[in-house]
Amino acid sequence: MEGLISTFHIDTKIIIAQVINFAIVFVVLYIFALKPLGKLMRERRQEIEKGLSNAKDSESELLLAKEKAEEEIKKARKEANEIIAEAKQKADALVLQAQEKAKDEAQTIIADAQITIEKERKQAEKELQEKTAELVSLGVQKILEEDVDEQRNQSLTQRALNIFKQLS
Repeated sequence: MEGLISTFHIDTKIIIAQVINFAIVFVVLYIFALKPLGKLMRERRQEIEKGLSNAKDSESELLLAKEKAEEEIKKARKEANEIIAEAKQKADALVLQAQEKAKDEAQTIIADAQITIEKERKQAEKELQEKTAELVSLGVQKILEEDVDEQRNQSLTQRALNIFKQLS
């Protein structure tokens, strides 16, 4: 070793001083640089892990929000369909009610028309009977004017009245 020291011109005092200097520099660097740098790196790692954790939580919350939104949309569609079905039922009921009302009105109009027709028919029959009675009366008068026989007049008058009663 001595030969090595003399070959390379190594001074042990200088080496010891350099080792001490190195130790001092190492301690100073460790205290003022490596320790705060390590602390900073730990804090940064924790922030990154926290960010990743928050991202995972946010992702799960996003999925829950999407599911909830889909459920709300389904619920809204269901409610909309129910409202549409209810409106359709109400419309159908109104149409049915209007049809029944129209049918009732039509029946009322038909009944009124039948009553009017019956009145007019009776009026026409009455007028026909009156005209027939007039014609029979005129016919009897003509016959009576031609024939003066009292017995025959009685017989013809009776026959005319019987015919008139049969027509009534």
